[in-house]
Amino acid sequence: IREIKALVEAPQAVGIQVSPFILKVVNAAYYLFPNVSLFDIKTQAAHGIHVSASYLFWVIAYGIGYIIITILLAGFLFRRREFP
Repeated sequence: IREIKALVEAPQAVGIQVSPFILKVVNAAYYLFPNVSLFDIKTQAAHGIHVSASYLFWVIAYGIGYIIITILLAGFLFRRREFP
């Protein structure tokens, strides 16, 4: 999503107009969907770069928080549903 947001915002830097609706949709998606690139530490592992414990803690906390919010939202949406 970060790359799509950058792609949509880049034309504005050179004066090309992008639809305000498209900007709002991309911005909403940017904040709605999780940033899974935070979990990608293969480059650091491949090059032997140290990954701090605090970074791992906050990434894991971010993931758990996002999972909790998703489960609560799903529970709220399906609370009154009756499945056959």
